[in-house]
Amino acid sequence: EAGFSGFHTQRELEKEGIKAIVVNAADIPTSDKDGQQKTDKRDSFKIAQSLRANMLEAIYVPSQEDEENQGLFRRRTDLVVKRTRIKNQIKSLLKKYGIKPEEKYEETKAWTKTYIKWLAEVAKSRTRIRKQMESMLRELDFISEEIKITEEQLAELSQCESYKYRYDKLIKISGIGKTVAMAIILELFDINRFVCFPKLASYVGFIPREHSS
Repeated sequence: EAGFSGFHTQRELEKEGIKAIVVNAADIPTSDKDGQQKTDKRDSFKIAQSLRANMLEAIYVPSQEDEENQGLFRRRTDLVVKRTRIKNQIKSLLKKYGIKPEEKYEETKAWTKTYIKWLAEVAKSRTRIRKQMESMLRELDFISEEIKITEEQLAELSQCESYKYRYDKLIKISGIGKTVAMAIILELFDINRFVCFPKLASYVGFIPREHSS
């Protein structure tokens, strides 16, 4: 089953000449009893039965290079989430102590260098929050620098032989920038693996769900 270890086990089995497929755990037929009495032995038997009955469909296994590059893109996504979190924490700290940003910052809502400099000045002038605010600003600075580094690395990847043709095609489409282009490349990999549009829509989560009897 697909899991936390990625596709390492499948690749190792293939190296030994053992044909192996990876399947989505949610696609394995199961019963309520299986959920109530879940063990590795029962799971293995259930998978073996489904495999023998040709009820399992293999999911796409990317190349090791593609998987590693996807990890870099997902690292950027993770960093952006962390940056948003620390920004919200700083905003909450200001509200907690009744500190209102100057009007020009309220209007722009942008975290410019000038705004961050103002936050540093606020920290220096407020003894109660100085250490906490300075720590938050250091964290914000560190995360922002890491995002910058990963984006530079992704920019380099976009020009490598494996991705350049697709990247150049994608950024010519209105509404698709550098980040979205790399997201499409590193999350879809080979778009030709989808035999029809509904398969692609299902993969990215655009298929409406239904739960009726």
